[in-house]
Amino acid sequence: MYVGGFAVPPGDIKTPEIEEYLASADKTWDTLATGLTGGEPGPPSTAAGFGFMYGYYSAGVALTEGLKATGGDPSPEPQQRARGPECGPAIRRDQA
Repeated sequence: MYVGGFAVPPGDIKTPEIEEYLASADKTWDTLATGLTGGEPGPPSTAAGFGFMYGYYSAGVALTEGLKATGGDPSPEPQQRARGPECGPAIRRDQA
């Protein structure tokens, strides 16, 4: 069981996905300055190991996967219909 808080993962949790994420940071940048390195340039995986950066990364991955699944449409018609009648009628883009 994991009990933690903000800025804990991925530094405290080790999974293949997190290891891949940390390795991708090292491949992407030469160095990144962070509070964890005293504000000096250091290994990107050190900065990426802080939860704030991981939160943005996770959100970006979710957005990318969602856009791929919907063909790039951020609000596909089935999703609009799922809102229910109390939200008003769904307006399709080809009707706007």
